[in-house]
Amino acid sequence: MPWNLLRRTAPTGPARSLRTDRRARRTARAVTAGAVLAASATMLGACSNSQESAAPDASGPAPTATGQEGAPAMTDAPTPADLDGAVFTSTAVTGHELVPGSAIEAAFQGDTASLHAGCNRLFGGYTIAEGTFTVPQAASTMMACEPALMDQDQWLTQLLATGTTIGLDGDTLTLAGAAGTPFDGTVITFARQG
Repeated sequence: MPWNLLRRTAPTGPARSLRTDRRARRTARAVTAGAVLAASATMLGACSNSQESAAPDASGPAPTATGQEGAPAMTDAPTPADLDGAVFTSTAVTGHELVPGSAIEAAFQGDTASLHAGCNRLFGGYTIAEGTFTVPQAASTMMACEPALMDQDQWLTQLLATGTTIGLDGDTLTLAGAAGTPFDGTVITFARQG
């Protein structure tokens, strides 16, 4: 058989599976690299500490009536525009004891919230609907810390996924655990930084 016809014939047997395996590995590496780049871009955006505040929404904060027993009286739920570019640090936490020397930081950029409870940074898209603040699928950095701080990260992740009542009064942000959840009675009070 002439040489040029042999080259055009598809390999069979072990040669074919080796080529297929190489192609699959190359594709997997390309997909992984794309995912890493996308995650890096998201984390860089979430880690931004922009102190610029957005122009206030002309309609102002949306009033809500929480009606949740045990939750503090909060009448004004902020809009994402009210929070955009803001950074808050916890001043008080009830219903959960923070690890000594730690605090919770919350930063907002666009429709992304970034929170830090002493170890890993949690970040993800958030919603505010009818006065309830939720980060349904928070991603996290993966640093190893002392177990108490890692437990605190887990507690915060679960609190955010469950949803909290949110209120903004001037420079004071308040998150309160929803009634009927394991976080009922939990209240985090934050002060705006900068």
